[in-house]
Amino acid sequence: MDLKAQMGQFLAPEFSLAQLAERLYQAETDPDRVVMRQWIYGEEETCRELSRAQVNKRIKVVAARLQQVADPGTRVAILAGNSPEYVFGFLGALYAGMVPIPLYDPNEPGHADHLEAVFGDCEPPIVVTNRVSAAAVRKYFSAQRERPRIISLDALPDSLAGSWTPVEGSAEDIAFLQYTSGSTRTPAGVELTNRAIITNVAQIFQALQLQMPARIVSWLPMHHDMGIILAVFVTILGLDFEMMTPRDFIQHPDRWIRRLTAGEQATYSAIPNFALELAARHAKDADFSHVAGIIIGSEPVTEAAVDSFLNAFSVDRSVLRPSYGLAEAALIVSTPQTDKRPVISHFNRAELAAGRAIIEDKSDATVAYASNGQCVPHQHLAIVDPETRAEVKDGVIGEIWVHGPNMATGYLNR
Repeated sequence: MDLKAQMGQFLAPEFSLAQLAERLYQAETDPDRVVMRQWIYGEEETCRELSRAQVNKRIKVVAARLQQVADPGTRVAILAGNSPEYVFGFLGALYAGMVPIPLYDPNEPGHADHLEAVFGDCEPPIVVTNRVSAAAVRKYFSAQRERPRIISLDALPDSLAGSWTPVEGSAEDIAFLQYTSGSTRTPAGVELTNRAIITNVAQIFQALQLQMPARIVSWLPMHHDMGIILAVFVTILGLDFEMMTPRDFIQHPDRWIRRLTAGEQATYSAIPNFALELAARHAKDADFSHVAGIIIGSEPVTEAAVDSFLNAFSVDRSVLRPSYGLAEAALIVSTPQTDKRPVISHFNRAELAAGRAIIEDKSDATVAYASNGQCVPHQHLAIVDPETRAEVKDGVIGEIWVHGPNMATGYLNR
C-alpha cells in the first residue's frame, strides 16, 4: 500500500476516521505482519506483539460490545494506562459511532480534581479500561453517586468481532473530546471533528516529510493529545508502533533509547523537553543512524536540553525538531521543515519585556529561544495584536492565531 499516494485525499476527507481506518486495513497486503509491540518491564523485559489483523479484530471486538450497550453518539471515557487496549478502546468507540474521551488510570497521582471536573462536564455513561487498571477504576467510581457502565476490554472474546456493524459517518461529525489540562482554568472539552484529525494527520505526514516505511517509538501518555493522536495515527496507517509507559521511561531512560535505536527502518518519536536532559543523564549512547526525527513538544524547548542531548549521543542535530501545537488545532501547528534545525536564537531580555524580539549575540543580557519551525501545510498562521486584532510587524510580540480545516469546532457546552 502506497501511503504517500493516498495522502492527498486526507486533505479533503469525505469519510470518518473509522471509515478511513477500515479502508486502509482492507487495502493491507500483509495482514499478518506485526505492527504493534508493547514493551513490559517487570522482573524481566517482555514484549507483546500484535499483527495488523489482530489489531483490527480487537478494535471490532470493542466496537461490537459498545454497540450492544449504547447508541451511536454516546460518550465513552477511556481510563487506563498506555497499552494496546487503550488504542482498541479509542478506535473501537469510533468504529461504534461513539465519541471517545481519552483519560487515565485513576491510580495516577494528581488527577483526582481533573477527573471529577471532566466527568461533571461531559457525563460519559460508559468507561472502558483494561485488566491492569480495572480495580482502580471500580474503586474510584464506588465512591461516586453516578456510576457508569465499566467494560474491561481484554476480557472481551474475539468472537464478538463478527457482530460489529459498520456505522455511517461524516467528516463533520465529532470524533472525540480532548480535555485541556486544567492547569490555568477549569478543564474544557475540545470538540474535534473527523475532518480536523484526518487533516492534521496529513499535515504531520507532509511537514515531517516522513520516510517510509516508518517506525514509531513512544512512551507519551495516551490521555495527552500528543500521545493519543500519535498512537491512533500510526495504528490507522498500519505503521510499526512500539509503546511503553511514561513510568518505564522515567525509571530507566535507557529503555527508550534502546528501542529508538533498535530498528533498521526510519524511526520517529515525540517527547517533551525534559526527556532530552533525562536521557542525556541516564542513557547510554547508541547507533542513531536510523533515527529520522525526534519531535519535541508539549513544553518550551531549551538550549540547555538540546545541547545536553547532542553532547551525550552520536546523533545528527537535524534529527531534533522543536514543534508547537495544541489540542484546539488537533495536534500540530508548526514544525521545522528545512534542513537547518533546530534553530536557537538569543534575544535581548529588556526588549522582550517591552514587547519586541531583537536577536543579538549570546550574552548575559540575552535569553535563548528555540524556533518551532514553519506553519504546517494547508493552515494559516499569523502573529496578532489581540487588542487591535491586526497582524503585527516582524519582531513584535503578539498572540499566535491559526485557522484551517484542522481546527476544533469549539469547546463542549461553551
